[in-house]
Amino acid sequence: MAFLLRALVLPVFLSSVPWVAGSTFTLLLSLPNTSMPFSVGRIGAGALIAIDAVNRSPDLLAGQYSETLYSTYVIHNIHNADPLFAITNGQGSCIVLHATAVSPLKHTEKHWPRGHQKSYSFDRHCKLLCCMSSGHWLEHEYVDDECSDVNGPGKIVELLHRRNYSAFIGPACSDVCAITAKLAAFWNIPVVSPTCADQQFLIKKAYPTLTRVFGPFTKMGSFFVKICEKFGWRRISIIYDHRPAWIVPAEGIRYQAEVSNITVAKYLAFQTPLGQDTTHTALTQARMLQEVAEVSRIIVISARGEVVRDFLVEAHRRGLTTGDYVFFCFEPYRLEEMFGNFDWKRGDVDDSVAKQAYQALFLLSLYKPNDQRYWNFSNDVIRRSREDFGYAYSPNEKVSVLAAIAHDSVWLYAQALNETLAERGDPYDGFTITRKMWNRTITGIQGDVTMDANGDRESAYMMKHIQGGENDREFKVRR
Repeated sequence: MAFLLRALVLPVFLSSVPWVAGSTFTLLLSLPNTSMPFSVGRIGAGALIAIDAVNRSPDLLAGQYSETLYSTYVIHNIHNADPLFAITNGQGSCIVLHATAVSPLKHTEKHWPRGHQKSYSFDRHCKLLCCMSSGHWLEHEYVDDECSDVNGPGKIVELLHRRNYSAFIGPACSDVCAITAKLAAFWNIPVVSPTCADQQFLIKKAYPTLTRVFGPFTKMGSFFVKICEKFGWRRISIIYDHRPAWIVPAEGIRYQAEVSNITVAKYLAFQTPLGQDTTHTALTQARMLQEVAEVSRIIVISARGEVVRDFLVEAHRRGLTTGDYVFFCFEPYRLEEMFGNFDWKRGDVDDSVAKQAYQALFLLSLYKPNDQRYWNFSNDVIRRSREDFGYAYSPNEKVSVLAAIAHDSVWLYAQALNETLAERGDPYDGFTITRKMWNRTITGIQGDVTMDANGDRESAYMMKHIQGGENDREFKVRR
């Protein structure tokens, strides 16, 4: 009987939904292993949490269903006390009502797929109400791209030989993304990256199916320019560490300043010997500070936290932290092994000087919510990282904001996929799916996630004015 019911109901049901009922869409999660700061162990759980949320949501894939009335036979009685009967097949749930049912009946959640609750009235005829979930579903596979522009794309090509992917979440490393996103354009697969911030990806003609949910550092440059405009600052200087992690934000600030008619009076690079990040010579710092102080009063230092502290201590000794000069630094998100320690307090002889010097320092970073929802999400990330990827957060390690961005990458893609299915479009048309992710705003873990018309996020930044311990203040400032 169950087989006959499946044969009866399923063909009609398949014809009434935008895409084949029961379709499973597989995401390829491309992130490096746990040896990297933005590893799958640290941020991949955010993507998995989003996949689960999509599969539960009545407003997304799980909420696409059809309702059709059919004449049928009574199969079995769930509640002996009322005339409600039900059947279930592999695609969802169907409710059968006795011929005497003439008043509205409330159906509890267990009768309906994934949380749908409905009330219906029926006439004297015995009818079958079929309210089956379409079964559209997200799943994922993971590939360790090793942050390698050789091994990463190579592994992805091998995987594509055995199955189709509806989208890539990642890669995280720009070198891998540069190749993978071009291949994906040829394959017509959407690439939704939570981290790739290099300026080369601004030119979407070369990457037509790439969407970046981590806003490029040119956006941070725009944010800094707005600060300058607010206070009437027209000349700045930039000191930066000659490493990619610090060149990129420095370039973003310089680019946006110059196109906004703000003079970059000095743009100075330094190189810190390997293994000596915290001991950059005071002589070099003094020379550079003197050089920039002669031409501007707004000084940006793009470097590790320990180096920023060294510069501020030297600036204080040179009398540059009494109010005539303002210093800015950039910590994208809290991850000491990658960006260093930006605290003034280090337990050394310079603590008292650093505390005073930091009165002249503003720190820019990506906005991270501080509400209950975000704390719950962080706890879920810690748990899922351990369960799904075998990564254990250390007691003092905070969940990176990148985990939230990984979540919102999946959430953004799911919105576009859902709209495509509702419009009876092709869910494997990567170009069309990608355009649905651009120039829109969704609500994610970080709050509003706004994408511009070029497929890059309009990030929210936080400006923190460190004045020493108990007087620390934070300001959330959107671009």
